[in-house]
Order: sequence, then C-alpha cells, then structure tokens
Amino acid sequence: MTSRDNASSSDLERARALARRLRPEGLLPSARQEPVAPPPPAYVRFEMGTSRPEPPPFHHRLTRCLEATKARSILVLGVDGRSIGVAGEWMSWPPARLEAVGARLSVALDQAERLEGTWNGASSVALAVGPHWVAGLRLTTAAGRLTVGLLVDRPLGPEALTAVRRELQPQQGSEHIR
Repeated sequence: MTSRDNASSSDLERARALARRLRPEGLLPSARQEPVAPPPPAYVRFEMGTSRPEPPPFHHRLTRCLEATKARSILVLGVDGRSIGVAGEWMSWPPARLEAVGARLSVALDQAERLEGTWNGASSVALAVGPHWVAGLRLTTAAGRLTVGLLVDRPLGPEALTAVRRELQPQQGSEHIR
C-alpha cells in the first residue's frame, strides 16, 4: 500500500485497463444483433378415431379354445402345413407324431373340400387317433387359411366349432393371428 491519496485511484484505473485487455471476447458487448428465434412451427393436429381393442395374444386364444371345447389339445397349422401354435397335451408329443397328425388332418380336410365342391368353413372332419378323436376345421383369416385340429374325446358339435371360429377367426380383415 502507498500513502499517496491518489494512489488508490490510479491503481483502480490500471486494474480496469488490465481487465479490459484480459476480458474474453464473448463477454464484451457485441456490435452484432441478437439472434432472433425462429417462429414456432405450425403443427397439424391429427385425431384418431376410436380404435378396436388389441386382440389377446395367440396362446391365450388357444387356451380359450381348449376351455370352450373341453379339448385336451389344440394344433394350428399355417397355409404351408407348419405348426403355428400348439397347446395342451400335444406339447409333450414327439414332433414326428404331431406332424403325422397334422398331415392326416390336412389330407382329410382337402378330401372333404373336393367332395363338397365348395368349402364354406362351417364343416369339420373327425379322425380317430387311438382312443381319442382329432376334430379339424379350416379357417380363413388375414394370415391365410389355417387348419385347426383339436384332440377330443368325442367329435365336436356346432357350438364348439362356433367357439373356436370366434376365437381364431376374427372379423374378416380386421385382425390377424399373432
């Protein structure tokens, strides 16, 4: 510290000059104009109509078919003859035996179609497999024509077939099997 009266003011002036030289460029007032924020974009509001409820997962629908028909097992084959879904006792069957049942069922349904000339989906076939029956029907869905086989103690009646159709064949074109 100095004893001069004006020493503090001269030190203050030197400090200000030094601060001006050391000040970062971004902190100095700018000659440029402030950037103008772009106007908010114009949004178009879309409103969706009421949507249909999502269908339950496929394995839940298979389980409901088993409950409605009192069947032991259910097998669903795709257009190409491959298994899409299996539930019930058939889960423990060897794959070769299950494929043989599916093949026999497909052949029986093909023969029934040829005999009738037209297939309206309301008919079913029943094959004896040991002490049980395999009831089969064809369904037309958005995924294509499906072959359904049910392992039952007796051939299925029209009520049971309607229950299977309601679960696995949704309204034409509105849903698909997952």
